[in-house]
Amino acid sequence: MKNQILNLTIAAIMTFGCTTEEPVGTTTLGDGTPYASYPEIMVGKVKTMVEKNYWAIPEGTSCKKGNPLTRADRDSLGNWTDDFEVVYDENGVVIACTGLNDTGKPIWKNENIIENMLVTKQNVFRKDTLNSYYQFKYGDNGFLLSGIRNRAGVDTLITSFACKTNAKGKPAEIQMFNSKGKPVEKYMYSYDEKNRFVKFEAFDKAGGINFIQEVKYNDKSKASELIFKDKDNKITASNNCTYEYDEKGNWLKAIVKDDKNHVVIAERSYTYYE
Repeated sequence: MKNQILNLTIAAIMTFGCTTEEPVGTTTLGDGTPYASYPEIMVGKVKTMVEKNYWAIPEGTSCKKGNPLTRADRDSLGNWTDDFEVVYDENGVVIACTGLNDTGKPIWKNENIIENMLVTKQNVFRKDTLNSYYQFKYGDNGFLLSGIRNRAGVDTLITSFACKTNAKGKPAEIQMFNSKGKPVEKYMYSYDEKNRFVKFEAFDKAGGINFIQEVKYNDKSKASELIFKDKDNKITASNNCTYEYDEKGNWLKAIVKDDKNHVVIAERSYTYYE
């Protein structure tokens, strides 16, 4: 659900394997999923979650779902995220996340290798083909230190990065390097008093801002507004989100409206270990 402007490398870096404090009895939606740039806390020990997106049809004071979003629809909305299914182990670590097209067929997959509750490697598939893989290194505290991304098969380096984290293990600054080890982009992350991601800033190799992403939350800590800004800090796009919840407090339906008055409905289903 929602527009996404972060590339695959940053989506992987943002949350994979970082040992962070989470409320007891919850599961984080972030690692290797379309929510990597603004992780969400789900209630309960989630085993699987499926999310699908549809056009909204007005119905009284609310709306109902219409046709599924196609690839062309998602592109026209500004890189709208794919439908997906995410699978967790009993410790709440992502085993795999699979992107789905509008007919429910797999189009990509992020498959994780887990050691001591940390993701040490991620295999990235496009359809059935292994495209690339990430490898991650951690400090003694389990916080992310660095990583590399290699092309599959030939095992050649694509990019690498060094990561600085905050006191609770969330990325605070990431310096990217090209295949020759030269610094390129840098990324900065800000969090609120609840350690929720609230701001992302992307800088070019000269230190100038490329773009900014900000997130605001409702009283259930779900993203209520996403704001996208350009290098001059001017708003270029925004999304507003309202939700319907199940008895646990996890949302089953989200109504997302962008600044151009496009309205999309996202629906979820869950299974639990409990």
